[in-house]
Amino acid sequence: MVAIVYPLVQGREQGWPAWTWLCLAAAVALLASFALHQRRVAAPLVDPGLFRHRSFSAGTVVSLLHSMTMGSFFLILALYLQQGRELDALGSGLIFLPLGLGYFASSTRAVRLAARLGRQVVALGALTMALGYGLLALTATALGEHGPIAWIIPGLVVAGAGMGLVMAPLPALVLNGVDPRHAAAASGVLSTAQQAGGAIGVAVVGVVFYGALGGYPHAFAMGLLLLIALDVAVVALVQALPRPRNRTEGAE
Repeated sequence: MVAIVYPLVQGREQGWPAWTWLCLAAAVALLASFALHQRRVAAPLVDPGLFRHRSFSAGTVVSLLHSMTMGSFFLILALYLQQGRELDALGSGLIFLPLGLGYFASSTRAVRLAARLGRQVVALGALTMALGYGLLALTATALGEHGPIAWIIPGLVVAGAGMGLVMAPLPALVLNGVDPRHAAAASGVLSTAQQAGGAIGVAVVGVVFYGALGGYPHAFAMGLLLLIALDVAVVALVQALPRPRNRTEGAE
């Protein structure tokens, strides 16, 4: 993680010297050596057998990508509001409220929707997030640096609703089918993937945001475009999750 995040954070500012690329290459080698080590030890920290379950392996990647969008979105939204639009902490926090309202409204219904739609509720949530980010990008670009900030509220509500549709059912979908003996390890890997995704997402989107910083609305919109691409990738990967068996299949 250090070998990934540190060069991403420092690389753009320092002109991407050779050591940043060496660190990123080393991250691949370190991850591979960790995986080989876990296969050889008698009591692995991460049981390789967990990744034989398609729901877990694909779901862990979905969780990582989704977490990349969450933390990084909060970062660039705060930068846009406080530095780009010069709101104080209280004003910025009040603008965040519609995001939470959208999240609350959708998360209370997400379990019921998951019972009807299965894995596609996560795809629906990711598409809703992408729609919200798209609305925010268009609105921020149209407002510039002096338009009424309240116009971004509809986009925040839509994005928050998408977050709730993903976050509520995703852990159950990922852990579905995991052997109960490995439940603790599986939940630990899932939590680690979420934390790693948050850190990597902040680093990557930070590179895009500050690289496009000719003006805060433009940089905000460019960061959102990357988040939209990540949400589209989530939609595609959700299709790799196995469909839950119906009662007839279970009886057979």
